[in-house]
Amino acid sequence: MASHPVSAQPAVAAWLALVAGAVNGIGVAATGRDTSHVSGVTTSVMGHLMHGRGDAATLGIALIASFLSGAVGCGLYIAIREERSETGTLRSLLIVEGTLVASAGLALSVFGRGGDAEFAAVLLLAFAMGQQNATSSALLGDQVRTTHVTGMVTDLGREIGHLLFDVAGGARRNGLRRTDEVRLAKSGSLFAGFILGALAGASVLLWWGEAGFYIVAAAPVAAALLVKADVGKTTDRNPP
Repeated sequence: MASHPVSAQPAVAAWLALVAGAVNGIGVAATGRDTSHVSGVTTSVMGHLMHGRGDAATLGIALIASFLSGAVGCGLYIAIREERSETGTLRSLLIVEGTLVASAGLALSVFGRGGDAEFAAVLLLAFAMGQQNATSSALLGDQVRTTHVTGMVTDLGREIGHLLFDVAGGARRNGLRRTDEVRLAKSGSLFAGFILGALAGASVLLWWGEAGFYIVAAAPVAAALLVKADVGKTTDRNPP
């Protein structure tokens, strides 16, 4: 399989993190549900089950299943297109993501918040986040999961620690520079992108209501315009 390292398209990775933040931001603002934090949702489900809150647990389970389905669908779609030697996979997946976000906004615009419409919107957003996470890790590199802020902050913190060590003279003493500037810049840009996206997502809902979903939906489509034409195969996870 061809390798397409994320370093070749840092703007795409940062923009996808911004998209993830925007989708999550508008989703939380509109429904009160974090559609990408599967660790937290899983923990909440266990708590709800222990306290006999079946409805809340069911919603959490459905959210996890939708996120998983998005990742499964992404993996299947990529495999089929690779088998046919088709290109433009990342672009088409980003357009699908935009369609899902717009559909969530449409459901809330037509039927209002609460009830089945809100439930459907949450599942659509979770599916979109599962798809995007699988898309970024498969086509931009396993270390890039644009909805996984924990990983971004962990990598960023580790590299800041290495940088402090080097600045304090550790690199001069042992002749080895520990800081990975590429990883530091990548982690920082992903984290910053997610933060800006979350602020933007919550803001457009405040200013334009459910119509803000259509603005957020345009973000992954814009990301598709940044993608190089040759990015359409999964990255090589086991290089020689």
